[in-house]
Amino acid sequence: WYLVCIVGNNCEGDIITLPEYRGKGLATITGSLILQSLDELGVNMDWDVFVDNTPIVKIGERFGFEPYHPYEFLSLYKV
Repeated sequence: WYLVCIVGNNCEGDIITLPEYRGKGLATITGSLILQSLDELGVNMDWDVFVDNTPIVKIGERFGFEPYHPYEFLSLYKV
Protein backbone atom coordinates (compact mmCIF):
# COMPACT_ATOMS: atom_id res chain seq x y z
CA TRP A 1 0.00 0.00 0.00
CA TYR A 2 1.04 3.57 -0.53
CA LEU A 3 -0.65 6.93 -0.32
CA VAL A 4 -0.47 8.90 -3.54
CA CYS A 5 -1.33 12.24 -1.96
CA ILE A 6 -3.01 13.75 1.05
CA VAL A 7 -5.05 16.93 0.64
CA GLY A 8 -6.81 18.24 3.71
CA ASN A 9 -8.57 15.26 5.28
CA ASN A 10 -8.57 13.14 2.11
CA CYS A 11 -6.00 10.94 0.47
CA GLU A 12 -5.73 8.47 -2.37
CA GLY A 13 -4.21 5.06 -1.81
CA ASP A 14 -3.06 2.19 -3.99
CA ILE A 15 -1.70 -1.32 -3.60
CA ILE A 16 1.22 -2.83 -5.44
CA THR A 17 2.26 -6.38 -4.59
CA LEU A 18 4.98 -8.22 -6.48
CA PRO A 19 3.62 -11.38 -8.13
CA GLU A 20 5.66 -13.74 -5.95
CA TYR A 21 4.09 -12.27 -2.78
CA ARG A 22 0.45 -12.23 -3.90
CA GLY A 23 -2.13 -14.43 -2.21
CA LYS A 24 -0.36 -14.37 1.16
CA GLY A 25 -2.61 -11.83 2.89
CA LEU A 26 -0.02 -9.04 2.86
CA ALA A 27 -2.38 -6.47 1.31
CA THR A 28 -4.97 -7.23 3.99
CA ILE A 29 -2.46 -6.98 6.84
CA THR A 30 -0.84 -3.75 5.66
CA GLY A 31 -4.20 -2.29 4.62
CA SER A 32 -5.59 -2.82 8.11
CA LEU A 33 -2.68 -0.93 9.63
CA ILE A 34 -2.81 1.93 7.13
CA LEU A 35 -6.58 2.38 7.41
CA GLN A 36 -6.38 2.29 11.21
CA SER A 37 -3.66 4.96 11.18
CA LEU A 38 -5.62 7.14 8.76
CA ASP A 39 -8.73 6.79 10.90
CA GLU A 40 -6.77 7.89 13.99
CA LEU A 41 -5.55 10.94 12.02
CA GLY A 42 -9.04 11.74 10.76
CA VAL A 43 -8.04 11.19 7.12
CA ASN A 44 -10.43 9.58 4.60
CA MET A 45 -9.04 7.41 1.81
CA ASP A 46 -10.33 7.11 -1.74
CA TRP A 47 -9.10 4.15 -3.71
CA ASP A 48 -8.86 3.75 -7.48
CA VAL A 49 -9.08 0.13 -8.64
CA PHE A 50 -9.23 -1.36 -12.10
CA VAL A 51 -12.70 -2.97 -12.28
CA ASP A 52 -11.28 -6.19 -13.74
CA ASN A 53 -8.77 -6.62 -10.88
CA THR A 54 -11.09 -8.90 -8.92
CA PRO A 55 -8.70 -9.77 -6.04
CA ILE A 56 -8.10 -6.10 -5.25
CA VAL A 57 -11.80 -5.25 -5.59
CA LYS A 58 -12.54 -8.00 -3.04
CA ILE A 59 -9.92 -6.63 -0.64
CA GLY A 60 -11.51 -3.19 -0.94
CA GLU A 61 -14.94 -4.62 -0.23
CA ARG A 62 -13.55 -6.33 2.89
CA PHE A 63 -12.50 -2.91 4.15
CA GLY A 64 -15.93 -1.41 3.39
CA PHE A 65 -15.11 0.35 0.11
CA GLU A 66 -17.91 0.48 -2.44
CA PRO A 67 -17.90 1.48 -6.11
CA TYR A 68 -19.16 5.02 -6.54
CA HIS A 69 -17.71 6.43 -9.74
CA PRO A 70 -16.64 3.96 -12.43
CA TYR A 71 -14.70 5.59 -15.26
CA GLU A 72 -12.24 4.67 -17.96
CA PHE A 73 -8.60 4.99 -17.00
CA LEU A 74 -5.59 5.48 -19.23
CA SER A 75 -2.12 4.45 -18.07
CA LEU A 76 0.83 5.95 -19.88
CA TYR A 77 4.33 4.50 -19.51
CA LYS A 78 7.56 5.73 -20.99
CA VAL A 79 9.43 2.80 -22.50
